[in-house]
Amino acid sequence: LTMSVLIQGDQIRAVELGVRANKASAILPATGLQTLFTVSGGRVLVTLLLGEVTVVFDGTTNSLNVVHDPDVGAVGDLNAATVCTSDIAGTLYTVTGVQAALMGTQKEGGTEVPTHVMAISPLTPFILPAGVTKLQTTGTDTTGATKWTMCYIPIDTGASVA
Repeated sequence: LTMSVLIQGDQIRAVELGVRANKASAILPATGLQTLFTVSGGRVLVTLLLGEVTVVFDGTTNSLNVVHDPDVGAVGDLNAATVCTSDIAGTLYTVTGVQAALMGTQKEGGTEVPTHVMAISPLTPFILPAGVTKLQTTGTDTTGATKWTMCYIPIDTGASVA
C-alpha cells in the first residue's frame, strides 16, 4: 500500500484562510498612523486580520483602530476605535469585517495573564482594494508594540499583500 500526502503544513492554512502576510512587531506610533500592509495589483478578500500585543502598553490613554487608504478613494475605518490603554503582552485583536464594530480583543480582565485564545467565528470576510492598511492610534504610548497577520484570497489576477 502506498499513501501520498496531498496537503500538509502551510498548504492547509492556504486552503482555509488564504495566503498569509505578516507585519513584524513594531512600537506603536504616537498619535498617528503605522503602515501594516500594502495591497497591490487589485482587490483581495481578507479572511483574517489579527493583531497581537508583543510589548505591554504603558497605561497612557490610547485607542487603536485599523484604516485602509485605497489608491483610489478616501481613507476608511475597518473598525471603530477600541480602548487599549494598558493591554498586556499576548492580548489579541481582530477586525471582524463590520466597520462600526469595535476591534475584537481577548484577554483576562485585570490580570497579567492573557488567554491567548480567541474565538474567530463571528469574523466576516471583507474586500480591500489596492492601497495601504494602517494602524491608527490616539494616544502618545511609544513603548507598547504589536505584530499583525493578514490572511487573504486574491480576487484579481496578480493581487497580493506585502
